[in-house]
Amino acid sequence: MALDHEHLRLELRLPGLEDRVYEITSEQSTRYNCIAWALGETHRNWDPFGFDDDYWPPEVPAALDVGTFVSLFEHQDFEVCDSGGLDAGVEKIALFADDGLFTHVARQLPSGRWTSKLGNDCDIEHDLEDLVRRRSPSAAYRYGEIVGFLRRPRRLSGDRP
Repeated sequence: MALDHEHLRLELRLPGLEDRVYEITSEQSTRYNCIAWALGETHRNWDPFGFDDDYWPPEVPAALDVGTFVSLFEHQDFEVCDSGGLDAGVEKIALFADDGLFTHVARQLPSGRWTSKLGNDCDIEHDLEDLVRRRSPSAAYRYGEIVGFLRRPRRLSGDRP
């Protein structure tokens, strides 16, 4: 099957998507990032060292280690859990890291598949393992490994993008 321009562009930047079944679900946007997307927001970036328009809760220290991001999501009513398996009435997120530093977060959909905002790029629906680092030449798309899962009661479908 021939790839369209957008799929080819993504796979050149994120080779782990090659030969995988994923769907591009939005256009490129710099308005929000993967943290915002995981929390159901599309109007701002969440960044501990961001610019004036970026948000970071004052009660969470500004750092890039995984523990800081666990704390961030705990402040958003998530709790650490053991797996990314599908549980009724629960939404889950998966944290990615490289050398102990946070790189990405993906959100589980009610279907059991996952959704991610790829940096300043588009959102995709994918299988979780599709984003584990394989051979990506671009540092912007080296998500590393899955280092943990968090969960909270699923919000109403109207509460999230």
